[in-house]
Amino acid sequence: MWRDQLLKIKKDLEQYSFEMNDGAAEEELSAFEKACLIELGMELPKDYADVLRTVNGLDYDGLNLYGIDAEYCKSELKEKTDGLIERNHFWHCNDWDQDYLFVGNSDMSWYVYNPENMVYSELDLPSGTKIQDYPDLNAMMDNILS
Repeated sequence: MWRDQLLKIKKDLEQYSFEMNDGAAEEELSAFEKACLIELGMELPKDYADVLRTVNGLDYDGLNLYGIDAEYCKSELKEKTDGLIERNHFWHCNDWDQDYLFVGNSDMSWYVYNPENMVYSELDLPSGTKIQDYPDLNAMMDNILS
C-alpha cells in the first residue's frame, strides 16, 4: 500500500515540475549497509533497504525519509534529501536515543527502528516520548505516507 502512496506523491510532485528520487542501486545499498554497521554500529534493516530500493530518500509535505548518504551514492539524486548516517550522528546526542536507528522525521515526530526488539516506532519530537509502535515497517510507512 505504501508503494501506491509513493506513486501518488510522485504524480503530485510532477504536477509542480519536481521529481522524486529513484530507488538506490544494489551497489550503493551494499556499500551503505557496510557503512551503517561501521559508523553507527547497527545493521540497516532489510525492510528499510527495500524502501531505499524504491525511493532513495524523500522530502515531501513535512515528511523526511532518510536516504543513502551522498558519499555512497553513485547516481545523482533528483532531490537532495538527508542521509541516514548523517542524521543518526546528529540525533544520537542523548543516551536514550542511541538505542534507535532514525529513519525519518516529520514536523512533529521521529520515525525510528529499535534493533534490540526489532520494532518500528513513532516518537514525539523533541521529547522522544513514544507515540506508538507499529507491527512492521509496512504499517508505519502506510501511516506516515497517508
